[in-house]
Amino acid sequence: MSLFSHQRDLAALVQQRPRLLLNVEMGTGKTRAMLAAIDEAKALPVLILAKLSTIQQAWVVDYHALDCKFRMEVAIGSPKEKRLKVLRRAYEGEVDAVVMGWEAAYATPEIFQVPWEWLIGDESTTIKALPLRKQGKLSKYFIKLSGQIPRVHMMSGEPAPASRMDYYSQIQCVNPTAFPPSATAFRL
Repeated sequence: MSLFSHQRDLAALVQQRPRLLLNVEMGTGKTRAMLAAIDEAKALPVLILAKLSTIQQAWVVDYHALDCKFRMEVAIGSPKEKRLKVLRRAYEGEVDAVVMGWEAAYATPEIFQVPWEWLIGDESTTIKALPLRKQGKLSKYFIKLSGQIPRVHMMSGEPAPASRMDYYSQIQCVNPTAFPPSATAFRL
């Protein structure tokens, strides 16, 4: 299956720019474009964080439809040892890309031990959309993680569904110096 021209353009853009917030409308094929970019990239391993509902429906289905050359595994479910096994395989170079849910990544601090070259955050508003008691912790966790990875691309079809504050954590992940270091200062 081939890409549309706008998907090829998006894949080329992410290869040229190591850190971007991609605000591209829903249904335009962001996932396919990113998979094509990974297929051409030499920045491996890749950590892909996504909503659980899109992991199988989008990432896995499109991976097979595009007949990608890189090795991708999904790290979801319990027990935690199952996720750790996939992370270990990425650490050892046996897997090129790992797809996991945002909350699973938060619950697996061992994720910091893998020398990731690229982080892709699908539906990056998820950082802000999680329960309020977790928002600050999650934002700091993913901002810290993204600070250790050379290439970071956050994607969303609706980057600020509730308010402009939804942009803060997403932009902090791709460019930590763009805004004040605290969300409170950004809010002002």
